[in-house]
Amino acid sequence: LLEVEEDATAEVAVKEGAAVALDDKASVTNWYMGSVGESCVTVCNTKHLSCSSSELQSVRDWQQVWSAASSAGASCTMSWANDGKHGQGFDNSPLVCNAGKCGSDSKGTCTYDTSPRSTCDGAPAAGFSRLCPCSSSSSSPSPSPKPPSGNSQSPSPSPQPPFGNSPSPKPPSTCKADTGGTCSWMGCATSRGTKTQIQCTTKKCLCMAGYCSVNGVCKKAAELLEVEEDATAEVAVKEGAAVALDDKASVTNWYMGSVGESCVTVCNTKHLSCSSSELQSVRDWQQVWSAASSAGASCTMSWANDGKHGQGFDNSPLVCNAGKCGSDSKGTCTYDTSPRSTCDGAPAAGFSRLCPCSSSSSSPSPSPKPPSGNSQSPSPSPQPPFGNSPSPKPPSTCKADTGGTCSWMGCATSRGTKTQIQCTTKKCLCMAGYCSVNGVCKKAAELLEVEED
Repeated sequence: LLEVEEDATAEVAVKEGAAVALDDKASVTNWYMGSVGESCVTVCNTKHLSCSSSELQSVRDWQQVWSAASSAGASCTMSWANDGKHGQGFDNSPLVCNAGKCGSDSKGTCTYDTSPRSTCDGAPAAGFSRLCPCSSSSSSPSPSPKPPSGNSQSPSPSPQPPFGNSPSPKPPSTCKADTGGTCSWMGCATSRGTKTQIQCTTKKCLCMAGYCSVNGVCKKAAELLEVEEDATAEVAVKEGAAVALDDKASVTNWYMGSVGESCVTVCNTKHLSCSSSELQSVRDWQQVWSAASSAGASCTMSWANDGKHGQGFDNSPLVCNAGKCGSDSKGTCTYDTSPRSTCDGAPAAGFSRLCPCSSSSSSPSPSPKPPSGNSQSPSPSPQPPFGNSPSPKPPSTCKADTGGTCSWMGCATSRGTKTQIQCTTKKCLCMAGYCSVNGVCKKAAELLEVEED
């Protein structure tokens, strides 16, 4: 992405001490929730943005209103479609009940309109708040004039470096917003970016302004203009000897098996191990919905097993993956408030098991210390020429609890991605290999520092 191109969308040039910065034009739409009674014109104006009527009228089903609410920092507990017969206020859907009670609707009830008639300046129904799509458009500043030739001094505070002009960082030749991902009311996969980096727009996962899609992941445009060492694995080259240090990690991810498969089979096919402790941690509907979402499935409804429906249901969490599973329809999920599930158990007829599979990568054993004397160090790990580098010391404490709480929607992406954090008994806990630092899961390896005794 770092190419030298003329007339690029964003160009940074340093010539004779004069810095010319051209920002790319961007138009971004984000969802915001207004106060009770506010119009979208008011909501967007207070943010120095403009209401997008086209985005406003694109919300036509329950998935889209739940997604808009989630993007705005709200949540829907239920939703219904306006048919134009409930008063003008509901014609300005999407709405969310933001009072203790909104007529016959409870707090968290969302509305949408299958035949949108919403306007940006309309007021919501009593007790409701509007969900508003606000657009921003940043214009590029005029380029600074080129300094005249001759001995003119460079403007302070950017003096010339003593050994000539350092090469200017080159912008990416293209910066596309589309990650190629699709989305529904659950939003975009956290593997593509956090909610400050990516948004769900017309069922597409698009990077926000200031971010570019790189291999389907939103990356900060500024980070593409810097030469950085890979933080995931640090490689040091000393007199031709490359030393790679990998961190130990243990990660648990959820997978959905085929109909009838046990979790042992599901995890074994992925060269992983079933985690019985994680399996038995799913004890309410929020947790089974979260597990299903992590496994790439979705629950349309769920019920609690009481141990009276056959041995197959004792191996909850399950999801009905056939057209019909007895009296249950496709997408029905089950959980157990008193878990009795085993990794090797089979699910009920027509159901698929939701399986927590763990991986653990071990770092290679350290090379033996060479004997004293003139003996050569064993190949291919020669000793560095200036003695042994000090070993990194682990952090003194590594706590898993971020302090965050969670429901079926999972943990806030600001605390970590789904490979770093998990919702366990309504707590946001860092996975193995990660530590909570100020409520955010950080890789333990990145906390290792070289210190002198």
